[in-house]
Amino acid sequence: MWLSIVKILAVLACSSEAMIAGVGAPATIAPGSVADLKIWTGAVYPKAEDIAIAFGWSSRDSAKHGQIGNLLRYTYIGPYESSLGLFNISIPVKFPADLPKGEGVISASIFSLLHDENIAGLRNIQINVTFDKQTSSNYVFEE
Repeated sequence: MWLSIVKILAVLACSSEAMIAGVGAPATIAPGSVADLKIWTGAVYPKAEDIAIAFGWSSRDSAKHGQIGNLLRYTYIGPYESSLGLFNISIPVKFPADLPKGEGVISASIFSLLHDENIAGLRNIQINVTFDKQTSSNYVFEE
């Protein structure tokens, strides 16, 4: 029995690919600034190809899981960019000048194709941030 489990785990480990493991944003973001939002990847799934990501913002009070809020940017990632192992991808994002100061949420929606059957998957991640005078160099990450 244990030998079968070990064999299965070995096959999964050999066939796993990298995919987006989480997303990060500066802990504080200034209205009107350009900030790098970070995507980090890791070997966590057998056959996963991350295709695209969209970012949005909302106030903490109006944020709802699964909703992007006010669209900031969307971009093609592609399976090769997200499947290179453990590293960060930086996506520069321009935040609106009229961004209200206070507690906010950065939302990310990631579209992926999973398994050999290319099953479509959509994953949503929310990051709690503060909108204030100056963009910080400290990042907060969520998986």
